[in-house]
Amino acid sequence: MTKTIELPVKREAKIKSHHRDETSRPIVLLSFYPNSHLYHGEFSLVDRARFNYPVLIGRRILQNGILVDASSTFTLAIVLKHCEQLFNDAQSEKEAKN
Repeated sequence: MTKTIELPVKREAKIKSHHRDETSRPIVLLSFYPNSHLYHGEFSLVDRARFNYPVLIGRRILQNGILVDASSTFTLAIVLKHCEQLFNDAQSEKEAKN
């Protein structure tokens, strides 16, 4: 199941690359819920359709106590009920601001 969420752009980040010119990416603040713990973090918006992973979690977010086992992948089950609740909460906050 895919849902579209609209969020305000918090800031723009300049991305440097060896192969291309410097680009700018919008950054949004997202909440996510791995292993029944709520975290908030900044994520850059970029099309990752051609990459192995749909999202990258940066070191600033990992500093909040998230442990990573680099030898394993996809070890946590998705709890759809929690994901839907977070989505609904975000939508309610957006509507309350408008």
